[in-house]
Amino acid sequence: MIIKINSGFTTKLGILTILLINITLNQLRAQERYGITLSNFGGINAATINPSFTVNSKTFLDVNFLTAGLTIENNFVFYHKNDFKFSELLRANPNLPTNEVRGEGLDYSLKYQNLTGLAYVEALGPSFSLNIGKHAGGLFTRTVAASSFVNVPQDLGVLLFEGIRYKPLYGKEISGQKINVDALGWSEIGLNYSYNYLSGYYNNWSVGINIKQLLGYSGAYLSADDLKLNVVNRDTVDITNILANIGYSLPINYGSNGYSRTKPLFLGKGIGLDFGFTFRRNLDFAPMGRVTRYCESYFQPYRYKLGVAVSGLGNIHFNKNTREHTFENRSALWENIDTTEFRNINDFFENLSSVFYGDPHSLPTEEDNMIVGLPTVLNLNADYQYFPNWYLSGMLVLPVKSSDYQLMFPKKALLGIRYETDDLEFNFSSSFFNFQKLHIGFFVRYKYFSIGTSKLESLVKATNLYGINLYFSIKFHLIKGYCLSLPPKHDCGRFQF
Repeated sequence: MIIKINSGFTTKLGILTILLINITLNQLRAQERYGITLSNFGGINAATINPSFTVNSKTFLDVNFLTAGLTIENNFVFYHKNDFKFSELLRANPNLPTNEVRGEGLDYSLKYQNLTGLAYVEALGPSFSLNIGKHAGGLFTRTVAASSFVNVPQDLGVLLFEGIRYKPLYGKEISGQKINVDALGWSEIGLNYSYNYLSGYYNNWSVGINIKQLLGYSGAYLSADDLKLNVVNRDTVDITNILANIGYSLPINYGSNGYSRTKPLFLGKGIGLDFGFTFRRNLDFAPMGRVTRYCESYFQPYRYKLGVAVSGLGNIHFNKNTREHTFENRSALWENIDTTEFRNINDFFENLSSVFYGDPHSLPTEEDNMIVGLPTVLNLNADYQYFPNWYLSGMLVLPVKSSDYQLMFPKKALLGIRYETDDLEFNFSSSFFNFQKLHIGFFVRYKYFSIGTSKLESLVKATNLYGINLYFSIKFHLIKGYCLSLPPKHDCGRFQF
């Protein structure tokens, strides 16, 4: 296959970026699960945002069979709401709208100067958590494919969308700093432990930790500390400076772009860590009676609950099939760019080497190893029970820079109202992507099955489609205070107020 710079929308959206991200996301054929994770029935699912949540769960035993979710979000490219059909996503070869007609199909917004985006596919496989008195522990398995971009200047986004023949950009300097595009595909096997370490009167303090073995399928990054260019005309780009690093470790042959069956399944490994704390103001004291079996443990209803956690610490060290290229303050007048074509990744970088270094083999390249960090975030959450079974919840998610090259999740704030019983639960929420875009969420659980979205307005076509979010969960649990062979331990049954 020969790819030309001026051919097709996909290549306009950053040839190298699309190649690397698509290869990474294709590792999954199948984070925003707030309805599940903020619930008191979250169990092992809740440990992904705050490891101390497991000991605070209403469940004595929680078994997850499958939880999966898809999130795509950005503040630049969108589909016009009347031109997109979700049914197309179910087809093997979906017929998606194009950008051929201005104001229809695929389009872009000029509202924001710095462009941000995220694509995230997650599957939580067989997992469980178990409460034993003041202790809770669990094991989880998870597979994730994700990509993100931050600090992309608006004019660069327009250039990638419109292509080099877009005359309004001629002669205009396009510049950006700290541009980051990252992609990572990995699986993890993790252990969770949480402990109720302090209880006094109505107050309860707990702490939790997750330790994870990370197994990387693929990873890639593009980090540009400085980029300055202008489009001279339809076939020439003047790049006045580029200070950037590009790295990738992919399960393909770089000379053909075909998947390599001789490569190992995992190209890198690492260790991940999450930790968190929870404070709970309870409505009453725990029963004084002696608990003879752990399934008889009592869940103390609370007036409010506060949590803080750091999740996603760690990185994956890739040492197989890796490449890292460095462009250190280089400049070039790239002529005839509209006729440039390449057949594979090696061909692409040989072209860049010829442009910036005058020779196809002079581009500084390392092949030993590279490191890509997990998406580290600080989670702050609050939950307030204002009436029996009714809760108000809030959460703040802030990205934390923990590695030179890492996935970066956008900032997010969330407010929600929840009705929660043993068998039925539903949640309405509003969230602010990157503190810019408002989304409406809905979640419902009936016994052991849950489904939800944090972008309900996109599903009902109330707004243009900047992204999508869907998630579901199939699990089984036993509730605290209930043993299979005995009636409820406490006189008030399930409702302790």
